[in-house]
Amino acid sequence: MKTPRELILQRHQSAEPKLEAIRGEDLAACARATAAQPSQQPEPFFNLRFLAMKFWQGSIRPWRRIWAGMAAICTLMYGGM
Repeated sequence: MKTPRELILQRHQSAEPKLEAIRGEDLAACARATAAQPSQQPEPFFNLRFLAMKFWQGSIRPWRRIWAGMAAICTLMYGGM
């Protein structure tokens, strides 16, 4: 008697050539679609907005209470001058 694993493997081995044919057709269609598209200009590597957002998220936003406290201390210390 065959195990459930052997039964499932036997059932799916017959489908493998069909799946390979479908993969080949999909790959060819994707290659044709890519070749038909006009070349697009790549986005510039240096983007000031992206860098500013990364700086804000990494440096200022996580520490905003500390920055606000430091600003308050500086205002109290140097505000009267």
